[in-house]
Amino acid sequence: LGAEQRLSAPGDYCIFEDDIFYSQGMLTSIRKSYEGYATEFIINYNPSLLTRYNFSGVQRRLRIKSFPLYDAGGEISNIVLMYEDISDAAESVKSGDTI
Repeated sequence: LGAEQRLSAPGDYCIFEDDIFYSQGMLTSIRKSYEGYATEFIINYNPSLLTRYNFSGVQRRLRIKSFPLYDAGGEISNIVLMYEDISDAAESVKSGDTI
């Protein structure tokens, strides 16, 4: 999404501090995964707006799926965020093409 390699260490990036997710109201959907729900949403993600982490890159329209991961004891240990860049598909629809 435009993160620099130096952010690969755990703890450098926190999705709950991502102003882009916050401004578009998507943190609620992500938090639902910590409650055991799978969620899906579409977001317009512009990495240059995330100045806290010095991300760079072009704006993208992303479909994000979020779901919990359970440990051996049945507790939620982590969540998974998978994203699909649907920027080109959105542009095709705007210009009248079919997908």
